[in-house]
Amino acid sequence: ENDGVYLIKDKKDKLDCCQALKKKDRIKRLKNLYEKIKKQIKEKYRFCNLYIKNLPDSFDESALRELFSKYGEIRSCKAVRKELYSSYLGIKRSVKVFGYVCFFDAGHAREAKLALHGKQIFGNTKLFVDYHQSKNERNDYLKLKMINQNKIRAGIFF
Repeated sequence: ENDGVYLIKDKKDKLDCCQALKKKDRIKRLKNLYEKIKKQIKEKYRFCNLYIKNLPDSFDESALRELFSKYGEIRSCKAVRKELYSSYLGIKRSVKVFGYVCFFDAGHAREAKLALHGKQIFGNTKLFVDYHQSKNERNDYLKLKMINQNKIRAGIFF
């Protein structure tokens, strides 16, 4: 009389009792659990993760880490180098370098953002530093900004 219940033994000899599920249902349950954990981590580090752009072409992760490490302990650091082609033949080529820096503490991230945003440290371009936003968050922000600008142009004030 098992009634579809089975036991799972993990590496620490901990037993977990769960209902027997079809593979499709197990995968769905695991995906939901993964998304929940991912959302919790994202929320925990929401104001710790910075997006940086206008970096020079030669910039890499070690240079990015060195630049931001004086503001606090860094959890992770990633420099992304993207090559852009402006013609279908690939004749005109340019490089775009941007990066992400995640601190353990939101206060350190805020301090780095305030200190480095708009600072001219590489030639004539100003560094852009802001909190990281997902694509959906960024689109919502831009839509709201556009709506507000249109209201102001039309003379409608809140």
